[in-house]
Amino acid sequence: MHLVNSTSLDALPHGPERRAAELAAARIDAINLRQQHWTGGLTTLFHRFDVLCFGWDAQHERQIARLIDMGIDAVYSDFVDRMVAVVATFAGDFRPAVSDEGD
Repeated sequence: MHLVNSTSLDALPHGPERRAAELAAARIDAINLRQQHWTGGLTTLFHRFDVLCFGWDAQHERQIARLIDMGIDAVYSDFVDRMVAVVATFAGDFRPAVSDEGD
């Protein structure tokens, strides 16, 4: 079971660092924010607390690429073909989520 806090920056009255600490203390696996709210610094902040970063509403290739480039852990989009195309440009940086080798 994985637990994800799906929220917005506006819903964090004490700021993202406090939320990151709270999520880590509660053993919540990830935070999910709309794609335009993510920055490289925000990604780094949550990663320091071992909280995964998920970005949703990435509908355009430039949005998907921006999220990947900043180290996001998961991307949500309505367009599978666009996600696959962008991930292919970062191919050397990825490993498959599921191995066919039976590991």
